[in-house]
Amino acid sequence: MKKFLATAAAFFMLLPVCSFAYADSTPVISASKAYILDGSNAVFCPEERGSLIRAVKPGAAVIFPIENAQRAEDIKNLKLFTVRWEMGEEFTARPYIEYRMLYDETGKKQGYSYVAVLPVLFLAGEQKANVRGSITLGAHSTGNYKRKFSFVIRDDGANPYADNYLCDGKDFYINFDSSVHQANLIFDDKAQFSVDAFNQGAVNVGYTLSPFSDIMYGYPQEKLQYLRFIHNPVFDRVGELLLYYPENSFIYEVVNKSLKRADAKYSAEKGGFVLKTRRLGDYVISQRPLAARAEKPDIYNPPTGAAQRE
Repeated sequence: MKKFLATAAAFFMLLPVCSFAYADSTPVISASKAYILDGSNAVFCPEERGSLIRAVKPGAAVIFPIENAQRAEDIKNLKLFTVRWEMGEEFTARPYIEYRMLYDETGKKQGYSYVAVLPVLFLAGEQKANVRGSITLGAHSTGNYKRKFSFVIRDDGANPYADNYLCDGKDFYINFDSSVHQANLIFDDKAQFSVDAFNQGAVNVGYTLSPFSDIMYGYPQEKLQYLRFIHNPVFDRVGELLLYYPENSFIYEVVNKSLKRADAKYSAEKGGFVLKTRRLGDYVISQRPLAARAEKPDIYNPPTGAAQRE
């Protein structure tokens, strides 16, 4: 009897393990990986806050690997269902399953996999469209796992949430729309500031290229350029300020009326100096290193004639 009870106990102890092993082997749509069809290649695309960080071009597709499916028999009786649409259903076609090669962001092959393909239609006059919902793999629409997705369809395939603002003038107020996430603030051909502007309050990003008189007179031998954000706006989040000046330039920030070398690194890929900041300050650009502090210049003051009459 004791032997029977021990055997039964051992059997029941194994039941949870067997149950989990069965659950783990069930084919499901990947919750952590997504790909975008780029030409004929499925290229990995990271996600941020549940959304693909790159836009999907019209006529392409969003692709999700199916885990635990090594053979066709593994998914023989399973179908794809879009079980919940929040927006953009009209811009997609019926999803399907196929077997294809996947690539990482650098174009390196990652191997073949069964994947769920969500085709993207053409926009028919729209500039961009938001698509959001969830998809499942199963014998019926409830499925065994619901995979949420969110992406933007856009012709240029650029950052889906990047809204561009062409800034001009000494006073330029921006009231960001509540739907804006990534914002690109463009300052002629001199600079661009990219920042997450979600829930950002109004800011005045007015700027000028005119010089500081004291700095100009303090370095009379130097050919200096200036980029001054007059109101020095401070943003809620750290952004990336890209300064379009030659690689051999020296970038300084004016801090308490003194010049401080800016912590800006040149990026050949981006074609300018990159500075991570929340605050848009005042910048001086030089072709050569500048002294930490310039001597106050003696500016010639001509006689008024009063002394000559005495």
